[in-house]
Amino acid sequence: MPSTIDPAQLGNTLIEFSSNGQFPDEQISASLVDTAALPRAVEALNQTKLSLEIEVRNISKDKSSDIDSWIQHAQNLQNDIDRSRKLASEIVQQAEAEEARELDLKNKETHVALLEKEIIFNRQLRVALQCIKRASDELDKAEQLAGNNELCNAIRSLQAAGSYMGEIPTETGVRAFKVLEYRYFDIKVAIREQLRKLRESLIRIDRERSSLEIHQTFDDNPTTLLDVSKCVMAYKELESMGKEIWDELYEAILLRRTGLEVTPSLFRLSVGKFIDDIQNTIRVTEEHVDHTIKSLFQDVEAVIHFLVDNLPKEIAMSLANAMMPELSSKIVDTWLDMAIPTSLESMVDYQKALAQAEAFAMTLESLNWPGANVFLDWVSGAPRHWLKKRKDSSLDWIRNELALGIGTPHLAEHTEQRMVTLDDSMAVTSHGENVTDDWGWGDEEEEDNAMDIDSGPPAKNRASMEEERRLSVVHPDPAAVQAALEEEDDAWGWGDDDNIVVEPLPDAGEDQPVAATSAKSEISKPAEKRNVTLSEKYSTSSMPITVFKSVTAIYEDGATLMQEVNETIPVTPAAAGLFNIPTLVLAMYRAISPYYYSQSPKGQMYAYNDAMWLCDQLKDFAAKWQSRTDLPPRARNLVKLDSEIKYLESFGKRSYKKEMDTQRTILRDLLAGSQNFLQQGDAPAVINTVIDHIKKESANWKTILPYSTWASAVGNLINTVALKIINDVFDLTDLGIDDAERVASLILQVETLDSLFKNENDEKQMPKTAQYAKDWIKLQFLGEILQSNLKDIRYLWFESELSFCFTKEEVIDLIELSFEKNVNSRQLIKDIKEKPVQVKAHD
Repeated sequence: MPSTIDPAQLGNTLIEFSSNGQFPDEQISASLVDTAALPRAVEALNQTKLSLEIEVRNISKDKSSDIDSWIQHAQNLQNDIDRSRKLASEIVQQAEAEEARELDLKNKETHVALLEKEIIFNRQLRVALQCIKRASDELDKAEQLAGNNELCNAIRSLQAAGSYMGEIPTETGVRAFKVLEYRYFDIKVAIREQLRKLRESLIRIDRERSSLEIHQTFDDNPTTLLDVSKCVMAYKELESMGKEIWDELYEAILLRRTGLEVTPSLFRLSVGKFIDDIQNTIRVTEEHVDHTIKSLFQDVEAVIHFLVDNLPKEIAMSLANAMMPELSSKIVDTWLDMAIPTSLESMVDYQKALAQAEAFAMTLESLNWPGANVFLDWVSGAPRHWLKKRKDSSLDWIRNELALGIGTPHLAEHTEQRMVTLDDSMAVTSHGENVTDDWGWGDEEEEDNAMDIDSGPPAKNRASMEEERRLSVVHPDPAAVQAALEEEDDAWGWGDDDNIVVEPLPDAGEDQPVAATSAKSEISKPAEKRNVTLSEKYSTSSMPITVFKSVTAIYEDGATLMQEVNETIPVTPAAAGLFNIPTLVLAMYRAISPYYYSQSPKGQMYAYNDAMWLCDQLKDFAAKWQSRTDLPPRARNLVKLDSEIKYLESFGKRSYKKEMDTQRTILRDLLAGSQNFLQQGDAPAVINTVIDHIKKESANWKTILPYSTWASAVGNLINTVALKIINDVFDLTDLGIDDAERVASLILQVETLDSLFKNENDEKQMPKTAQYAKDWIKLQFLGEILQSNLKDIRYLWFESELSFCFTKEEVIDLIELSFEKNVNSRQLIKDIKEKPVQVKAHD
């Protein structure tokens, strides 16, 4: 149990804690405090307090003098603070009083500025009122003067009023200014209307009577025409007045004299001082006038002289500025350009027109009248204008002529020199023509290549096979045939333009097979040749004749202009340009003629013939042109038709090709197109339709084309049919006896087309179909194969000429297609593959 603390000790502990902040130890802290000990502890504390107070009092007594000085110093500091506060308060009061004075000053300055603005406003108001009054007075004066017909003075007053209105220092939105402005414009409009009426009275244009009267004064009106001019200038409407007078003058008078594009009836003008007792008048009379440029210029000059003499200079110039651009253009376009000739025959009249236009321009310059440069330019540009007129007229004429269509057919003839053998010359007239295949044109088969004479067997060999099989005739010399073909290809010199493959045609010597009693003796001898003239007739339309005449006429005019005797002709500088027009004419022909050719069923063949005829004529013309001695060297060198001839050849071949492509397409469509024709049930009827179509086209073409070209075209159609049948046979998968007989009968139907190539003058002569249809012999051999047995096929292959038309593979395919596979067929196929063919072509 803790012990009880001693009262004295308790007092000391409390004093230590209060004085020094010292805590008692644990023993004392854990001791019990008796209640009776508290009074004694309090008393000890009071004693300690009393001793401390006495100690402080004693210390204070010793430091009393320092404390008094501190108090005095604090009092002085307080006094300084009070003075500073009072001074600051005074400074603040003075600052507030300065702001009040500045505000008062600003208020007074604002008041002064307001007074100054008021003074300025009053001054401006005074000036504005003065200007308004002056302007109003001037307007009143202008109204009064206008009422008295003193228009010049009225306009001056109106201008003065406008000046005063411009000086008014106020906004235009002010009502007083608006009222004044409305009045100003009303008076201005009234004076303008009065001036217009006066002008119409002084310059009187009567459309009904077609007359013009000019008066310097009108009745009692003091305003003269010169015053009117000045007034209009003041209004700045001189230009518009000139345009107005010109419009009325043209409609009333000049249109009836110059309006050739409106009416062919033109009337003479009467210009003079007095006409029917009327002074200074121009009038359209009832007398008709000629359409010469000379009379036109005379009347126009009289009108201009009249205007210059009777109109004030200002009005005359404003009228001229409005008049001449339009009048000059009408005269040039309607009169002068129409006087430009389209040939050299009317050049004398054209030279007169040029001289008259130049004289008229000189007159205009002497009168200081505008528009002379237009006529001088027309005169100086005579070569250019004439060349353009010649070009336009040539193209228009060609266009109109071509629009007439094919027209009446014309018989034409192509001739050439060629070295031929005696046999060839005897065969020349075998079919009624002097030569065959002179054109050298065939057509290309799209499925085949063109016949290559150098690489393949000649067409004559195929014809000879037919002859050997049927009539046992011998072949003509293949070397002679080859030479003749090459000569014919070179004769025309036409190439492969536009990638059109041209099949060479047989020459005259091939038309007649040569019957030989001794093949060795006749063929081995070299044929004697001689130079003969070969010709062939055909038909053309009327189109190329028109074109050729136009081309040659243009060239002749160019040559005429280049001669020394014609150097003085005004259009001579255009001579070189004239040589370019034929190119445009030919281009026009090639461009638009296909449309007109297409209107006729025979149009494409006509186009072919026409193009070839043009080529012939142009070649002859160019050759003769180069040999002419009456031409200067420059003119001789300007005719270059090689490129144009090439284009025409290409144009003709395209027309021919287009027609042949069309006909081949028709035939293919009749023969079932891409399908197998032989599998159709109505094959015989279709073959008859095909034969009728070919005969129809043959008849149409025979009246147009030369024989060689006709034969080539018809042969091409026949070859199309033959090739279609051959290909369809090879496309079959099986061919029985009945089918083979049916196909053979169809081939026999097609063989009736041989009649197209029979010579009407010689019934015994064999048809020449094989010469123009290269697959014709192949088709005939195919018909024989389909009707033959294996023995016959062996004979045809090894001892006849089947190998010339069919390859080994083709013959084997036909055997496998038509015969059963047995020992005989397999042996024949083996022999065909392994054994050589004994038959040789005749060399």
